[in-house]
Amino acid sequence: MNIDHYLHQVFRFSFFPKREQQDLSEELKTHLEDVARRFQRKGLSEEEAIQKAIKECGEPWELRSQFTKNAFGLSSAWIVRLGVLFFILFMIFAITLPSVFVMSPSLMLWLFMATILLTTTRKRRDRIVILVAVIPFIIAYAQYYFLLSYYIHFRFEHLDPSLIPIGYFLRFVLPNGLSHDWMGFVFLSLFGLSLFVWTRNTWSAAIPFIYSIGFSSWAVLRYLVNLVLLKVIMHSHIVASMSILTLLYPEITVALGIMYRLIALMLTLLLVRLIRKRWKSYFGEHPVLHS
Repeated sequence: MNIDHYLHQVFRFSFFPKREQQDLSEELKTHLEDVARRFQRKGLSEEEAIQKAIKECGEPWELRSQFTKNAFGLSSAWIVRLGVLFFILFMIFAITLPSVFVMSPSLMLWLFMATILLTTTRKRRDRIVILVAVIPFIIAYAQYYFLLSYYIHFRFEHLDPSLIPIGYFLRFVLPNGLSHDWMGFVFLSLFGLSLFVWTRNTWSAAIPFIYSIGFSSWAVLRYLVNLVLLKVIMHSHIVASMSILTLLYPEITVALGIMYRLIALMLTLLLVRLIRKRWKSYFGEHPVLHS
């Protein structure tokens, strides 16, 4: 194993940005070459000296774990394990839809997204944003389920009209259409802008949109999978007799909502760029997420 191959093994799946990988790789390469030259002066051949220097430095996975643990608080192996675990649990719960909150597909999806996002930054404020940005979604889902249980419990009777707007907060974080949910797009943009102002990180403004799109997408994917199972595998006569447009109409609405949110995200990032350019002295010039 030569030095370049060893360094490639060390920084593979290390979650460091390319520029930082290059800097660390150059630093480690210089160290290995110095050690190899020292062994050469003791009488070893160039190849033997390089192999001994690499052996002295340690196994690639050990060094990679040390680097990532110092940078992110967890080794790269544990980051991958947690990401895979949360994704598998999300897939299982998305299919089974258990009624227990801790087994919610949305919760597992958020844990998966948060695990990935936490590897993109080491700044304390950025990491707090990744965790705090989910709070409006928790409030929205809690209000929705409270209202739903209220309806079911009283069988639509004796409903207090003041409780009805509670469920509509869900439209603020998961807006679907421009006609009646435009306030949701405004809320997501303003929330993203406030996170940007606090962290001075451009991509902090995108976190609410990422969560909103993620929480909407999994239900659409689950519906499409079930549709395929019913129509293709089970050859359901009921499903076969219905038009594709009728079957997909609810999901088309959600898909359009996702498209609108992507447009709102791009407009928000454009506004952030203009704000950063206008007040460059306060926000700085570097909009990258990695820090």
